Amino acid sequence: LQAAARELFEEAGIKVSEKDLKFMGTLFFRKKDLDFIYHMYLTRFNKLPHVLLSEEHKNFKWVSLEEAKKLRLIAGADTALDFIHEKIIDF
Repeated sequence: LQAAARELFEEAGIKVSEKDLKFMGTLFFRKKDLDFIYHMYLTRFNKLPHVLLSEEHKNFKWVSLEEAKKLRLIAGADTALDFIHEKIIDF
């Protein structure tokens, strides 16, 4: 949980407490010669947080599940989005 909270802060400038993160599962994908491992976490916000992207990223936007599925994302992203969407109901 500590690593997930740290990554969220480093990549997006969003601070969360470890106690506010819930581990939802791990997904594995292979695309050609690349392996992708998604460690999935959820947290709640009372309002959308201010995002301050690291230099590794160019931009971001908040989108619905349907809009996210239309974006060009990395391998397995559609499956990861569906997985988390189903878990949100129980969160």
